[in-house]
Amino acid sequence: MNAVRQSYNPGTFYTSPHGLSGAELCSITRYAGMSDTVTQLGLFEYNPKLDQRGQSAHLCAHALWYFFEGVSLRFHDYPVGSRKDYEKYTVLMDEFDELNFYKSPNSGRWWIEIPKGDLQAERVQLVPCSSEDYREALQGVIPKRWWKAQQKA
Repeated sequence: MNAVRQSYNPGTFYTSPHGLSGAELCSITRYAGMSDTVTQLGLFEYNPKLDQRGQSAHLCAHALWYFFEGVSLRFHDYPVGSRKDYEKYTVLMDEFDELNFYKSPNSGRWWIEIPKGDLQAERVQLVPCSSEDYREALQGVIPKRWWKAQQKA
């Protein structure tokens, strides 16, 4: 809760005039709820003794409501196990390298495959991406999302 601006959230000890707005907090918690891999949400650093007129309590309640709304909007289509139910798109970047994309037929959501660790282990990670990332790859440009994820792997 300390990441939210003091004007939206007076009920924390370390307040700041900068940070997230209340609407931004609610958007983030909604998107977190939509993620098939998120299993819990914690709102920390709320102090009811500092909360003027219950404003921070209301903000926490709104954030929770948006989280649960996100949970209700889940597609349950994150490809954890078999990817046979997903449309696979392979883009040849040159004669040796290729990028693999997966698209959910249920939601239309996209993922890009990122090799993890030792290339001989053939382990991969799927990272959410957009159809624009796929179109960039078709033009011979490796998407920024792939580069970022590759640096973390």
